[in-house]
Amino acid sequence: MIESKNDTSKNLEKALQALKQAQQRVANEKKKQNEKKRKAENHHNPLSPMRKTKARAVRNDEGKGTGKPR
Repeated sequence: MIESKNDTSKNLEKALQALKQAQQRVANEKKKQNEKKRKAENHHNPLSPMRKTKARAVRNDEGKGTGKPR
């Protein structure tokens, strides 16, 4: 059976839409993998600017702690 141009066009549109969706899924997965890699690298790198730091108390001139973070 020979398909009409309309059926062929619809099938082509569906295939193109499926291709775009697959490409988007691939791009999303690559983005997730890069994010995981970046987080892992930052976790093992203590000099990373993303590192969380804790506030410390500072001393005043008399050597008494003020309790205020730097």
